[in-house]
Amino acid sequence: MARSSSSGSGQLCSFREWDTYLLVPSYLIGIRSYSAHIEPNAVNVVFQFNDLSIEEDLLSEARRKLYASDGDGFFIVRNFLNEAQLDHMRKVWTNPNVCANYLLLKDLTPEIIAKVGTGDDLSIFKPSTFLGAPNQFRIDERGNSNFVNFFWNEPSDEVTYTACLYAHTLRCRIEGRPPFEEIYTFSGNVAQFSVRRCVDAATVVRPHRDWISKNPLDKDSYQLQRLQITLFLSNKENDYLGTGFKFRKNTGEDVVFGTDVEVGAGDLVFWRYNNLHSVEQIKTRDGQIGFLRIVMPPEKVRPFVQINCVLSDGRDALGIATPKS
Repeated sequence: MARSSSSGSGQLCSFREWDTYLLVPSYLIGIRSYSAHIEPNAVNVVFQFNDLSIEEDLLSEARRKLYASDGDGFFIVRNFLNEAQLDHMRKVWTNPNVCANYLLLKDLTPEIIAKVGTGDDLSIFKPSTFLGAPNQFRIDERGNSNFVNFFWNEPSDEVTYTACLYAHTLRCRIEGRPPFEEIYTFSGNVAQFSVRRCVDAATVVRPHRDWISKNPLDKDSYQLQRLQITLFLSNKENDYLGTGFKFRKNTGEDVVFGTDVEVGAGDLVFWRYNNLHSVEQIKTRDGQIGFLRIVMPPEKVRPFVQINCVLSDGRDALGIATPKS
């Protein structure tokens, strides 16, 4: 499905694009720089704190689509990335040299896997999350990869970093949280942005629900307002084949993004963590980049133990921390 510029169900077209919302340098791949209102012959350019606000009626529209029993359970901001930003990010995250700035986990024994946790496919793993944790990556023999980034680290790509930071602040506002919550660890959880590329896998993420434990009094694992973010960087059919992202709506209907739900590269999707979701059956032909997306799961900051690791260029590192069970 080609990237669409048209309005559609679930679109919040009144949100400003992120490159006009944050102070992004204009030299980044042709991005428009922020332009304040300047009066003729004025000495000062006026920026106001209220420029960071979002009108409550816009938030109400998003919340109804996400949380109402007859709502979709997801909300799409179409064309969140412009063409230049999208092209830049696709080139960055399909370049094999990007892994030079990451730590590569190795020597994953069954004991370590039990502590760290993995998905059904090697492209998915729970990162080592502790205060000051390095950016990490994992890649398997088929080329499925996952690059985990924390906001406290120097970014590998400024455009990706800034887009994800803005997407996270939007999520916080929709959830009713302070806009910059969980960028660091004041609440015990920390947001990260995970760039995931799948080229060949039957089950990437098995069907499951998050933040909805059996004990509704457990505030650490039972949170009905929680939202996940997916920033799509690829198009079904053009870039990958198969099912892809499957989601159960609030009404109980199962839909597949890119087939039942119109979505394209550059679109930002907020969706309810509590709803059943999965990523399945990804295949590619020669020349296709695969299912490329960014997700932003909040992870609990844990104590750690040391295990072996190497830098992506093969040099030994002092070790990388993994959560204790």
